[in-house]
Amino acid sequence: MNIDDIASFRNLLNAYYECRRGKRNQESAGRFELNYESEILKLQWELLNQTWQLLRPFCFVITDPKIWEIHAALFPGSGGTSRALPIANTCV
Repeated sequence: MNIDDIASFRNLLNAYYECRRGKRNQESAGRFELNYESEILKLQWELLNQTWQLLRPFCFVITDPKIWEIHAALFPGSGGTSRALPIANTCV
């Protein structure tokens, strides 16, 4: 898969749909959804121009059914953070 395939609007849109699963009630997800087409176009431009940067993920712990430490990218558009989407089945 080359950068044109990764940065295609269809691929980024599919990644957005995958990323928002289980996050529809989050404020940042709602903000992104209001302008998702322009947000995806911004991300596409940054990827193609090699200016996109992944910011540090956040970490949290869940305890059910066992203890797991989760490192996750913030949802796109969550207050000045990176527009991180799982691209090509890989969370970036």
